[in-house]
Formats: sequence, structure tokens, C-alpha cells
Amino acid sequence: MAKKRTLLVEVPDPEEARTGEEEKARESTWKEWLKGTYSRYWYFIIFLFIDISIALELARAVGDPWSYFLPFIVVGAMVFLEWRLYLRIWGKGRKAERSED
Repeated sequence: MAKKRTLLVEVPDPEEARTGEEEKARESTWKEWLKGTYSRYWYFIIFLFIDISIALELARAVGDPWSYFLPFIVVGAMVFLEWRLYLRIWGKGRKAERSED
């Protein structure tokens, strides 16, 4: 006839489960999340707004032949400097390390 299937489930020790939860809680505090993840998003949003504003103001202020070319050069240089600043703040081995997503 048919055999009954049985499942063997290992019950973890409550002491080991607590230490795992405590380690997770220590790894992701609000302060670390604000420093690592949330502030990185705002960094890009703020600098994107600044770059677009400067590019539009340059295109408006500069004469007609340079109105398309000069904003691209200036914004390209700014993006490079912003990227270097980003790596300096959130690069590997820094205090405000990136959290693994």
C-alpha cells in the first residue's frame, strides 16, 4: 500500500535565533540607513536639479552660437566632480559605507 510521507523539521535553538536577530538589528539602524541609503538618493536628486538649472541658465545667458555647446561642457565637468565627491563620501572603506541592497 501507500507509504505516508513525514517531514522532519529542525527546530532552531531559541538562543541562536536571538543572536541572529540581534546581529540584523545592529547592522541596520535608522542612523545607518539615513546615512547610507536615504542620503544617497537625495544626493543624486539635488545635484540633478542643480545641473539642470545651471545648464538652462547658461543656455539662456550665453549667446546663440555657444548656447548649445557650453552647457554640455560645464554640466559634464560638474557631473565628473559630483561623481568624485560621491565616491569620496560613499566609496568602499568610508565611514558612510553603502548598505548592500
